[in-house]
Amino acid sequence: PGYSRKINLRAEYNDPTFMRNYVASWLFDQLTDIPTPRVRYRRLFVNGKDYGLYAEVERIGEKFRRKRGRDPKAPLYEADPPSSIEGKGASSLQKLPADVYKSAYQKHSDPENDYKDLIEFIEKRVMKDHIEGTSTNVRAHVATGWYLDYLAVQAAVMGADHVRKNYYLSLQKGSGGAKRWEIYPWDLDMTFGCVWQGGADKNLCTTLSGSIGIDVGMLPDGVKASYGKDGVFYNVLIDTVLRAPDLRKQFEQRICKILASKIWNERMPKLIDALETYLMPEVLTDKLDLNTSTKQFRDEVANLRKWIEQRNAVLKFDLDCT
Repeated sequence: PGYSRKINLRAEYNDPTFMRNYVASWLFDQLTDIPTPRVRYRRLFVNGKDYGLYAEVERIGEKFRRKRGRDPKAPLYEADPPSSIEGKGASSLQKLPADVYKSAYQKHSDPENDYKDLIEFIEKRVMKDHIEGTSTNVRAHVATGWYLDYLAVQAAVMGADHVRKNYYLSLQKGSGGAKRWEIYPWDLDMTFGCVWQGGADKNLCTTLSGSIGIDVGMLPDGVKASYGKDGVFYNVLIDTVLRAPDLRKQFEQRICKILASKIWNERMPKLIDALETYLMPEVLTDKLDLNTSTKQFRDEVANLRKWIEQRNAVLKFDLDCT
């Protein structure tokens, strides 16, 4: 009954609007050619008991890739490490101890579970560029245009989760026959001002932040990537791409293009209005979510709209989107 044989149901408990995952996924779909999971809403009943409203998110697997014209049998890795190694930068696309790779990246294809292609990409492509201060290998082995689109949308919606987790990598053959790594977005609830604040009880999208800039994921000048480095939030591929002046310029231009688009300025606000009307009765009859009244739900949606307006103004000013 779902998008695929395995069904992903998300309670979206941290988001009182219930919209962030949906709208962010919709933006990726509308603004880019990047394969992005679809999202739809479902009410869950188990043996007649109402478990409330859920967002069903399409699983990234063989069916997902085949439907989008990608090779369904190509290597596919999910970056979602356990918390014990996430803080050490396990999925930041940096060199890891040999026994850590399988914990940092879950492989969803290849019955032999061979990680050689991913390790070669990280250690001989991404890390080589990082150490040498170039982007030569990354340009040759990453679908760079798609990745710049990916980073631009993440910057517009202020996504930060993808720096250390919540993305997929797939090694796909392009139209010219050369293989390139593609990055797909996943788990986009921590967007539009909702950021991780330490623990489950502090991870609610009720206090919004607008302070995260477009450089999120880059290393401080003079600092090199090292597994286990505490207090530095980075991703080596992001750092490598955005340190190349021409790629950085393209990245900023893509953000400005998003902020000037009808999708961002006209269609997204209409979508949020429609979702507010559509979700209202479901949210208010769901006894397990954060909302306790119509006013609270409407206030949270109003805060989301206000945040988008502020983000729009800040980015246009910072980037001089003229």
